Amino acid sequence: MSPVQVHADPTLAALSPQAATPVAARLQAAGPAPAPVAPPHGIVDARIDRFRPAPAASGHGPVIPPEQRWRIEFAAGLTIVPYAAQLDAVGIELAVVGPQDDIVYVTGLSRETPKIRHGKRAQENRFYFTWGRGDLEELDRVLLANAGVDVGQGVIVHFLTPEAERTMLDFEKKFKKQPLERVAQTVFRIRKTFRGYEIYVDRQTFRSE
Repeated sequence: MSPVQVHADPTLAALSPQAATPVAARLQAAGPAPAPVAPPHGIVDARIDRFRPAPAASGHGPVIPPEQRWRIEFAAGLTIVPYAAQLDAVGIELAVVGPQDDIVYVTGLSRETPKIRHGKRAQENRFYFTWGRGDLEELDRVLLANAGVDVGQGVIVHFLTPEAERTMLDFEKKFKKQPLERVAQTVFRIRKTFRGYEIYVDRQTFRSE
């Protein structure tokens, strides 16, 4: 599995878009992605944060912010097709952040023609994650190239859509039915279903009383 955490990275560099080509041709032209190297226990490391702090939580005590308590684990050894399908199913936007506060977003990664849009860092406050190791970053680069986006020296990030964030928070609350003030860490994983893929809570740890 490959863990993800939510975080903000100040070292953001440039990107330059390329022309898009049909998905079958793109995948063949790109060739096979470098084989992922499975870290110990099948974990691929990643970090989660957000561009701007979330409002302070209310309650009986301080709630650890999601960017500090959430982790997402992807299976090690993923190939490009299931990886793209998982990102789409969970509600994750692949993006490249440039040096001039520009962000290029790519969605519909498993579709024939991925959707590309442009935004500004100043307008972004969602959760995002980056890989702590390069195992799945190579697949990200292939997917971006297939969509016609040249990463260059840019920083690759993955944004959680508001729907994905709400789903994860709802699943987190229902898993052990404990107040969020008690939750130290919630680990999510992605599993295959008859409809495709879905995210779920695998385990939680709790703060001492």
